[in-house]
Amino acid sequence: MRKLRRIGIVALILPLVLALSSCVRMRQEINVSSRDRIEVKVDFGVLKERAESGGIKDPSEVCQRGKSSSKLPGDLKQEGYQDDKYIGCRLSGTTKLSENSYLGFDESSKQWTFHMPGGSLQGISATMITDFEVKVTFPGKVLTASGKGEISGNTVTWKNPSDLADSEGLKATASNDPDLTAPGLSSHPLSCLHASGILLTPGAG
Repeated sequence: MRKLRRIGIVALILPLVLALSSCVRMRQEINVSSRDRIEVKVDFGVLKERAESGGIKDPSEVCQRGKSSSKLPGDLKQEGYQDDKYIGCRLSGTTKLSENSYLGFDESSKQWTFHMPGGSLQGISATMITDFEVKVTFPGKVLTASGKGEISGNTVTWKNPSDLADSEGLKATASNDPDLTAPGLSSHPLSCLHASGILLTPGAG
């Protein structure tokens, strides 16, 4: 499978928005393991009752519209689907930092940045999106998040489409180092020994 180059969910859903003006699903998950491995999952679609008015008859048409708009590689892993509400397309792949337009890494501060430009700049308003979530997981603790982004350890999640529609878009910063204060993690040298049932005491043996 070729690399998922510069995939942008805003570009993927744009043809659906232009055709239907509303009722669009927009979900994306990005998992940053390192600069050489970034996993991306995208789910975009439209409410079934609005699909026909936009000339969409089956899931393959949703996938095709998205790929043609963002010039994704032809052999990208994709899957059309229908659930109880939406007809849509799921895309997945692995990319590198140099191939991802949303992410950045500052060598001096050892911090990651994420920026998904505001949808208002591309003719998208919050009322057009009826199912929205963008989730980004970094190697280290999330430090800042724009709008109503919810921070939980190394992950930030946006669930309100108004954050994307804002001119600022979605923004976050994160550390590159694992958060050792998170539940289940400890920097104490004896933590692993306690977990394995071994306890060292002075004079033992």
